[in-house]
Amino acid sequence: RAAMALQAAPLLLDGPADSLVQVLLGRGVQLDSMAMHALTTLPPDHAAEILEYIVENHTHLRNPSKYITSTVSRGFVPRRSAGAVESAAPAMPRVEMCEPEVVEALRLKADEAGMALTNDALNALANLPAESAEEIVDFVLEKRGELRDPSNYIASTVARGYKSRRQGYAGPGSGG
Repeated sequence: RAAMALQAAPLLLDGPADSLVQVLLGRGVQLDSMAMHALTTLPPDHAAEILEYIVENHTHLRNPSKYITSTVSRGFVPRRSAGAVESAAPAMPRVEMCEPEVVEALRLKADEAGMALTNDALNALANLPAESAEEIVDFVLEKRGELRDPSNYIASTVARGYKSRRQGYAGPGSGG
């Protein structure tokens, strides 16, 4: 049903994004109207970037439509042009953002420990100073057996205003 509804609705996505939606449909991934609307609010290259992630990771995502909707509503920060879109998350002051190399190193560290981080988690880490990003990844790796969704923990903790534990503050969500 959802696939038929999606095909019946006019797709307002251009070029690569539209092609990626078709790839997803071919793989049995159906996006709801809220996800499609969220994608239309982004520049075409940003929508394509999110859809590429969905194509690559749809087997690991419980609800691709919800992933898209929540990623866009939180202020999608594209990985391809990290510094180019300062206005994507106006609520977050950009003091010292993590360099892309640091975020990539943290992703590799998590991968080596058997924990894949989502784009939401990586985008959240990119909005922290390098020391804080390293600290939260170390904490999550240490506590991953106790955390239901380590990537969601990272994204939501940063969104609530992460405070360094090393500076004497336990930080939000310290119970996991």
